[in-house]
This record gives sequence, C-alpha cells and structure tokens, in this order.
Amino acid sequence: MIDTSKEYIACSAVWYDDGLTHHFQSAYGVKSGFVIGCFRHPYNPFPTNYNYKGDDVLQYPSKGRCKIEQGFITSYGRFVDRKEAASIAKDCGQAPGFNGNTLYSEDIFRYQKYRAE
Repeated sequence: MIDTSKEYIACSAVWYDDGLTHHFQSAYGVKSGFVIGCFRHPYNPFPTNYNYKGDDVLQYPSKGRCKIEQGFITSYGRFVDRKEAASIAKDCGQAPGFNGNTLYSEDIFRYQKYRAE
C-alpha cells in the first residue's frame, strides 16, 4: 500500500533538455527543455521535429543537440531521475520488494497490462 501522505511516483517521464526555456516547464523543476509524461519510457514518442541519433541525444534542427534523461514525475509534480525516484518509491512503499538504486517503470507499475518488452 502506498503511503500517499508522502511524495510518490505518479508516472514515467522523459526530459528533453534542448537548452531553451519553454512555458510552464519550470513547474517540473527543470531550468531548460521540456518534460513529457508517459505510460512507460518506451511509449514516449519523440517530437516530430527531432531526429533521434541514439546515445541519449537528439539532433534538434538548426539548434544543435538535445540531451535526453529518462525519469519520473512525482505526486508533487517534480521531474526526478531514476536514482531519486528509487529512493522516493522505497520511502512511500510504492515498490515492495525493490532493493535497487535505479528505478524502472516496471518496478512500480509491474501489474499493469502494458509492459516494456
């Protein structure tokens, strides 16, 4: 049972840090780029004006490269990386039996129908 009086993991998310400031993104705790919440990390579509080049970097047309970081959005609306997410999930009881230091969506949403292959 999740202790909802504490911060918990709400959904998977990907942060695309293109170095630009986007409206309303500071609410996620990021200074530049944008955060997209998703059901699972692999189900997060890349924006159509980006070309994926691998190595966690996207080529942003005419603006250079874009760093990608997979993480989560918490119940407080913050974007957190996999390591901080692991600590949050353990602390609130969201990931029973999980003892790792890096959280994956399957660790907390393992009983949902759709899973990453």
